[in-house]
Amino acid sequence: MRQPYKRKRAVTDTTRSWSEHTLPPVIRRAIIALAVGAFGSGMSMRVADPMLIRLADEFDIGIALASWVVTVFGFAYGVSQLLFGPLGDRYGKVRVVAHGCAACSVTALLCAFMPDFTALLVARALAGAMAASVIPLSMAWIGDVVSY
Repeated sequence: MRQPYKRKRAVTDTTRSWSEHTLPPVIRRAIIALAVGAFGSGMSMRVADPMLIRLADEFDIGIALASWVVTVFGFAYGVSQLLFGPLGDRYGKVRVVAHGCAACSVTALLCAFMPDFTALLVARALAGAMAASVIPLSMAWIGDVVSY
């Protein structure tokens, strides 16, 4: 396991600049990449909310039934976190997040091409399951690598 980055002790003299107390560039770039992935994961969760009326019209169903695209995503997102925690510990958090981001992209694209509502529900459930790995494991990795 990688050792946490230890921040240098604060000094009272003013000769040291603030940059000496910041994170190394590798960790900083990794945090930025994880933030971009977390943004995509969060967007995939909320992308269907404003489209409910359009989905109801396209599939000729009621809005209450169309709202299931949000429900199945949220349910799969919540249940799948039970799986991704142990997977992140076993195979590495960053590796699982990277695969989760790729799978989240593929399943979001898959949702765009679903011909009927049932297929869209299945695709949204898969998208929710894949998006579940990104945000929690990103925060866990940052907690492992960056000290208080």
